Amino acid sequence: MEFIPDIIPVLITVLKDGTPAVTRQAITCGIDLFCSTLVKVAIQGLYSSELDNSLESSWAWVLKFRDEIYLIAFQPGSDGTRLLALKFVEAIILLYTPDPKPPPHQAFEGKFLEFNISRLRGGHPVLNVGDLSIEASQGLGLLLDQLWFPTVKSLSNSMIIVLINRRR
Repeated sequence: MEFIPDIIPVLITVLKDGTPAVTRQAITCGIDLFCSTLVKVAIQGLYSSELDNSLESSWAWVLKFRDEIYLIAFQPGSDGTRLLALKFVEAIILLYTPDPKPPPHQAFEGKFLEFNISRLRGGHPVLNVGDLSIEASQGLGLLLDQLWFPTVKSLSNSMIIVLINRRR
């Protein structure tokens, strides 16, 4: 985690690369970095009333990266790049959406697949479940807005199919 403040600015720069394959690779790396940082922030916040400086800085940087991805996801550009950016948005929505029936007493294992934001309802120094839920709803709204006329007319068939499949 201590290298994320050094890595993310480079990834943000790479996102602006004119080569779609390079941008797609940056997004792919960023998804994993974002998810693992979120889990680390969540775990540390459950056991401490504040985050250490390194983790707090890492969290701030992955949030900046997230903002850059949102710009890519909802602006015209390469379909391949936008599809991965939409996958990133989907990952954020799923991570930030509380599960109404979390598994009982399941411990974090440091993997975002088992991550459930509902475990933070008791309080967290950085993450607010209500705010994250609102952000997830707004992200879903942005995805659905892409399917409204006239925006949908500017999308390729593959983008429309991906957006529809994300709704399920």
